[in-house]
Amino acid sequence: MRKIALALLAGVVALGAGLYLAVWRPLFALPETLPRAEQALATPDLLLLAGVNARQAVFLERWFMDTPADSPPNAPLPAIGERDLLDHLRAAHVDPRRDLDYALYALYPSGQTGLRQAVALIGRFDPKAIGTYLTGELHAKPIAAAGSTSYEARLTDASSCKPASTWIVTVEPGWILLADASSNAALVSRLAGATPSDNGEMRWWHELALSDVAGIAIRRPDRLEGGASIPFIGPAAGAIAPAIEDFERAYLGLGISALPPQAQLRLVLDARDAGRAAEQIKTWQHAIEESRAHWATTMPAVARLYDGLSVRTVGARSTMDVTVNRTMVARLQDVGNELVGQIFGGFGVSTDAQPSGPGAEQIETNPPKFEPAASVAALGSYDPKVQFAEKADATAGPFGLRLEAIRMASKPEDGLELGVAGFANGIPNLTADPARAKLFIDSVTSTSGQELLKREDCGRERNEKPVDFTSTIPPRLAASKTVHLTPGAEARALDHIVGRVALRMPSKTEAVTVADPKAGTLVEKYGARVAISQVAGGTLSYQITGERDRVLLIRALNAKGQQLASHMKLSGDLLLGSGFAARADYAGSIAALEIVFAATEETAEFPFALNDFSFAGEKRALARDDTPDFQPYGRQAFQAQYSTPLPPPEKPQPRLAVTEVGPFEISIDKAQPFFQLSLSMSVRGPDAPGFRRRFNLGDLELTRIALRDGAALTPPDRTGKAADRSVWSVPLRFQSSPKSAVLAASENFSIDTKAKPQDLQSIEGSLTLRLPTALETVRLDDLAVGQTVRSGGMTVTVTGRGRQSLTVETNQDAAHVVYIRLLDREGASVDVQRPRRDGFAGRRLTLQSLAFQRARPSRGS
Repeated sequence: MRKIALALLAGVVALGAGLYLAVWRPLFALPETLPRAEQALATPDLLLLAGVNARQAVFLERWFMDTPADSPPNAPLPAIGERDLLDHLRAAHVDPRRDLDYALYALYPSGQTGLRQAVALIGRFDPKAIGTYLTGELHAKPIAAAGSTSYEARLTDASSCKPASTWIVTVEPGWILLADASSNAALVSRLAGATPSDNGEMRWWHELALSDVAGIAIRRPDRLEGGASIPFIGPAAGAIAPAIEDFERAYLGLGISALPPQAQLRLVLDARDAGRAAEQIKTWQHAIEESRAHWATTMPAVARLYDGLSVRTVGARSTMDVTVNRTMVARLQDVGNELVGQIFGGFGVSTDAQPSGPGAEQIETNPPKFEPAASVAALGSYDPKVQFAEKADATAGPFGLRLEAIRMASKPEDGLELGVAGFANGIPNLTADPARAKLFIDSVTSTSGQELLKREDCGRERNEKPVDFTSTIPPRLAASKTVHLTPGAEARALDHIVGRVALRMPSKTEAVTVADPKAGTLVEKYGARVAISQVAGGTLSYQITGERDRVLLIRALNAKGQQLASHMKLSGDLLLGSGFAARADYAGSIAALEIVFAATEETAEFPFALNDFSFAGEKRALARDDTPDFQPYGRQAFQAQYSTPLPPPEKPQPRLAVTEVGPFEISIDKAQPFFQLSLSMSVRGPDAPGFRRRFNLGDLELTRIALRDGAALTPPDRTGKAADRSVWSVPLRFQSSPKSAVLAASENFSIDTKAKPQDLQSIEGSLTLRLPTALETVRLDDLAVGQTVRSGGMTVTVTGRGRQSLTVETNQDAAHVVYIRLLDREGASVDVQRPRRDGFAGRRLTLQSLAFQRARPSRGS
C-alpha cells in the first residue's frame, strides 16, 4: 500500500513538474529583450507606460473564452483603413497569438508636431515580410535610422478619409518599434544600442508588472493632463487629477494566477503625502459603500460585484483590487441581463434581477425555412412578374438589378453619385442570414470608354466596399449601393455600369435539436461551437465561437416542437476571441432548442451590366395637375378681397382650441405625449389666387407655449450648439382642392419637453404669408442631372434624378421658388406630390411623381 501511495505521489510530482516546465514556466517567463525595450522607452519625460504580456493574454483568452491557441487560418482581414495593430500584424504574416510575446506603449508630453508616443513589440518577426507589407499595401517609404531599416507609414481614417497618424516603423528579428517622427531617432538609438542605465523608475514598474498580464503605470499623475493631447486621455486626466494629486505614482494591472486559474485587477497608488493620501483613501472607501448600498436597491447584480473588491494600505502604498474568475464573469453576465431589464422596464424601478418570465405563448407565424439540400445551379432567373417583386433593368441569375438614382454629391467638387439597387425573390437557406449575398460595383464607363468609378481606399460608402443584402419582408432580399464617380463626369456621358452579386449559399443544412437545454450545454458541429449560458422561462443566453457563420439560426421550441416568437434579441462580439454572445427573450416557456448548421456551402458570382439611364418605367395613366396659373398678387388686393371670416367647416371635427387671424382660422386638433410633445394643428384659409399648392406660400411658427404652472417654453436658439429635435416652424402649403371656396392644411409640431397635454395653458405663434408682386417663369427642356437654367440672379440646377423623383437646387433660398410644373411629351401638366426641402440653407427641393417613370421625361418649367 505504501509503495502504491509513493508511486501515486511520484506521479503527481512528475505531472506537476511537467506542467511547470511545459506550461507555467514558458507562460510566466519574460523575453530577454524586454528589459532593454522598457529602459529604452523610459525616457526622463515619460508620462505613461503600458505593457501587455501576450503569452498570458492568450492563456487568459483561452481559459475564459475557450479560443484556439493559434489565430484562425485564412481569417478575412478588414480594409486597410479599418485595421488595428493586430490586423496589421496578421497581414504581415505575424500571428499575434504565436509570434508576439510582449507589447509596450509609452506616452510622452506632446510637442509642436503633435502627439508623441511609441509602441514596442517583442517577439519573433520576419523583417523582410513585414517590410514587403509596409511598402506594398501601406505604401510606406523606407528611411535610414540608426543603422536599422525603418519605414514611414501615413495612415488614413477609414471613415472620414482624413489623415489619422504618421508612424515610423523599425523592424528587427526580435522587436518592432513604432514611434512618432519626433521621438523615433532617439528611441531607436536607445533600443538598438546598449541597455540604458536603470534610474530606479523601472524597478518600481517591474515589482508590479512582472506577474501581470497587462499593466498601466503613470509617473506623476498630476502631469498627465498637461502632456497628453489624446482626445480621451486629456479630458479624463483633467477629471481625475484633483483626486490623485496626493500620489506620486499610479499603477493599474491585470494579473492571473495558476492555481486556481483566475484574474486579479488592481490599482496601486504610491503616496507623495501619506497623511493626505490616507484621507483620500477613506473618502473612496466611504463612496464605495454608498455605491454598493445604492446598487443593492436598483441593480443587485452590480452590488454583488463589490463582494470581490478590497482596499488596503501599507505604509505609503494603497492597493485596491478585485478578483475576476468564472464566478465574476457570471456576475458580469447577470449585470448585462439586469441592464436589459432596466432599459426596457425603466431605470429606478425595483427589480428582482430574475430572467424574464415566459408570459403568454406566441408561435412564430413566418419562421425561416431551410432546405436540407440546395444548389446554385438549381436557382432560376429573377422573375419581376412575381407578386410584389420589384421591377428590374437587368437580371443576373436569381437577382434583379436596376439604376435607382443619379445625383450630385453634397459637395459639388465630389462629382456625381449613382444609386444601384438589387433584389431577389428568395434564395434557399438565406432568409436568416441575407448578408451572405453582397452587391459589388466594379466599373462605370462613359460613352468614350473612360473609367468613371473613383478609386477610394476609405470612406463609409467607398466604392470598393460591397453592400450586404437585407430581408425586411422575408423571403425577399434587397440591397442598395451608392458609388462615387470621378470629378467632371457628366450624366449625359454615362454608358454602362458593371457589377456582380457574390453569393455564399448553404447547400446542405443540418438541424440539431437540444432537448431540455440548460446552462453548460455544448453543441459542436462543422467547426462552430454553441455554448448555452442560461435557459430560464422564456430567456435564452448563449455564445458562439469558432466558425460562427456555420450557425444559421437558433430557434426556441415549446413542448409541442413549435417555434416560439421572439420579442427581443441583443447580441455583441466578445471582448476576447472571435465569437459573440447573445440573449433572446421568447413568448413562452423554452422546452427545446433547434440549432440549424450550414454543413456545406456553395459560392457563386453573378455578373451584370446596366446601360439604361433614362429611368423609363411602365406607361400608366397619370393624374393631371389642375393647379391654376400663378399671377402677381399684392397685399392690398388680398386684404380688400378677403376681409370677412371664413364659413364654418362642412363637417366639424373635435378641436382643442380655435383662433382667427384675419381671413385665416388656426386650430389645435390634438396634443399627444410621445417621446416629445406632439401638436397637430390645422389652418383654413380662402381660395385666393396663387394660394393652392404653392411651394412658398408662407410659414406657421410657434413662438411661446405657456404651462399651467407658470412656466413657458420658447424655441431654442438655433445658433447655439445644444442639440434640439423640436419642430417649432413648418412651411404652409394648401395641397388639397378647396371646399366651399376654403382651403385647408394640417401641420404637425414636436416640442422637446416633459410637459403633458394637460399641462398646456396657451399657445402663441405667427402666420407669415408671401405675396409675390412679380413672377418670372423659366423652362428646363432637359432634366439630366447637372443641367442649369438662369434667370436674373437666380440659378436652378438639376441635382438628382430617381425613378420617381427629381431634385433641383437653387443658388438662393428655395423659398423663392413659387412652383415647379412638370410637363409630359404632349405638354400637359402632371401631378406632383408635396416637395421635400433640404440641403444647405434649404436650397434643395425634391419632387415625387410617377411622371418620372415615363419614357424620357424631358420637359419642365
